[in-house]
Amino acid sequence: MRFKCRLKVILTEKEIKQGDFAERIGISQGALSAIVNNRSLPSFTVAYAICEELNMPINEIWVKTKKSPAEWQGKQSNDHGWIAFFL
Repeated sequence: MRFKCRLKVILTEKEIKQGDFAERIGISQGALSAIVNNRSLPSFTVAYAICEELNMPINEIWVKTKKSPAEWQGKQSNDHGWIAFFL
C-alpha cells in the first residue's frame, strides 16, 4: 500500500511555514521536508503530533494511492504497518 502526503498543500492552505510547523511538532526541518516531499513516512509519534497540531484525521493528511503493477504481483511491498491500520 502506498500513501501520498498532503502536508505541503495543507500547510500552504493554512499559511503555516514548514520551519515553524517542524518546531511546533518537535522535529527538524529536514525531517519534515522528507515527510512533506514523500521521501519518508513519519514514526507513529510524529504522525500523531502532526494530526494533533493540525486537528485533522490521518486519512486527510496521508491518502492511499493505487498500487504499482509490481505491488499487485507481490514483487514489492511498501506496507507501512501502523499507518495502514488507521486507513
